[in-house]
Amino acid sequence: MQKWFRTLALPIVALVLVASACSDDGGDSGDSGSASAAEECTSDIRVGVALDVGGLGDNGFNDLSKIGLDKAISEGVVCQSNTKFLEANSEGTNLDENTESLAADGYDVVIGTGFAFTPGINSIAPDYPDTSFGIIDGYATCGTACGLDNEADAIPNVTDLTFQEEQGSFLVGVAAGMKADEINCDTVGFLGGQTGDLIGALQALLEIAALTAFMVFV
Repeated sequence: MQKWFRTLALPIVALVLVASACSDDGGDSGDSGSASAAEECTSDIRVGVALDVGGLGDNGFNDLSKIGLDKAISEGVVCQSNTKFLEANSEGTNLDENTESLAADGYDVVIGTGFAFTPGINSIAPDYPDTSFGIIDGYATCGTACGLDNEADAIPNVTDLTFQEEQGSFLVGVAAGMKADEINCDTVGFLGGQTGDLIGALQALLEIAALTAFMVFV
């Protein structure tokens, strides 16, 4: 089922990453083209998106997934009638229920918009071999070494959609160090999303980069 990600899911993810920067084309021609593409859409691929806690309006992965999918719809990659978003409850206790619901309903591609979807999708993926799952910031392919039910070879229909976050964090650190030098400040703060290995790594790299930049530019 990896062909779904070559033909659809990965292009959608790419659109997620660039759509916010490219969504304003400065004219009306884009809207006209989008309407035309939507009207002429003939794709029968069905895409379901299970949103993480915070839902639409989070200014994060949830919103970006909507922007990316809307862009795919406007370009005729997928028809709007073949898409569905499911919101998480405030505690996030229905994430697994939502992803399994989309798979059971026959959606060809099911995207979980956060690492919290990893255990559930890792567990149910073998039961839905015709569904391609994608997990933003996921670690499903880590398998039993990460306390999950299935090894990577048992879930070939699952793709962890990960990013090189450390590169962005390092650049932010450099910018922070340079700004600190500019305003004669020797303190740089960091506010992470939540405690965890990922956030800790981002903090460490930002601090190293900030310190390096400050030392270089002082």
